[in-house]
Amino acid sequence: MAHNEMLLVVSSSQILMEITKKKLERAGYAVRCAVEFAEVRERISDLAPDGIVLLSDFQDGKGLELCRELRKANSIPIIYTSNNKDDELPALQAGANDFLKKPFDYEILTARVEIMLNSKAGLKSKTWEQNNFFNDDGVVDVHDYSDQATAEPQAAIKKNSGKVFKRRIRYIVAAACLIVAIIAAGIIIALDGGGGYTELTDVGIPLAEMPFEVED
Repeated sequence: MAHNEMLLVVSSSQILMEITKKKLERAGYAVRCAVEFAEVRERISDLAPDGIVLLSDFQDGKGLELCRELRKANSIPIIYTSNNKDDELPALQAGANDFLKKPFDYEILTARVEIMLNSKAGLKSKTWEQNNFFNDDGVVDVHDYSDQATAEPQAAIKKNSGKVFKRRIRYIVAAACLIVAIIAAGIIIALDGGGGYTELTDVGIPLAEMPFEVED
């Protein structure tokens, strides 16, 4: 199955990088490789890849450092792989979108890549690009995104609060009218000495809605 996306595979191991490249190409992706960070930056600038597969076989935590630098420079999604399961949380904190422990099945890797790229395409087209959340460098402006994310719920809260206030006003007015009507009816009955049904109907209050029984 052919894909339109291009992937950048980053590794210090030439053998592992070549194997991963071939597996991803068989899955239909265009793949380029890079070793040093300077080369990674050059590849990103020239090729604008859709995703990065970072095979963390670098020494002394340089894989995490590279992941942080990549995330600072752009918003391209990154899959981080490592022999150490304990690297998962640090990798995600460094900006990786997904983590895969080595050794891994390449079918799992290609499935994760597809999910990552589909998620990127959906978010970019339906949310960020549509609302102009990308700045001139193509990086997501988190401040603008957070403002938009909170603006809609706040507007909804204000709208609902207005509806509740209007309903309460109607209830208060209706209750006040009923109280006035009951007081008026009581005054008429007291003045006429229980003058019967005629006086009550003249006031305009149906007998069925009176809160007390009227004696003949």
